[in-house]
Amino acid sequence: MRYHSPQAVVFPDSAKLHHYSAMSNFAPAVKLMLDDSLTRTEDPCQALVGCTLIICFEMLIGDHQRATKHAQGGFTVLKQ
Repeated sequence: MRYHSPQAVVFPDSAKLHHYSAMSNFAPAVKLMLDDSLTRTEDPCQALVGCTLIICFEMLIGDHQRATKHAQGGFTVLKQ
């Protein structure tokens, strides 16, 4: 039995729409997390959850380099 990769079953137009939708929601979400982190006292757990969500998103869109940078930031938070 042969399995197809997820990319093989996604139609190009729907993939473009999905990418546009994800990117248009991602930027405001990151801004809200940043604004919230600037107005509250520092909470490492909250920072790590936000960092993990960003890492997952970056991996899903294929930006592994940026995901790695966020992971390194998460490790910095853990060391503190």
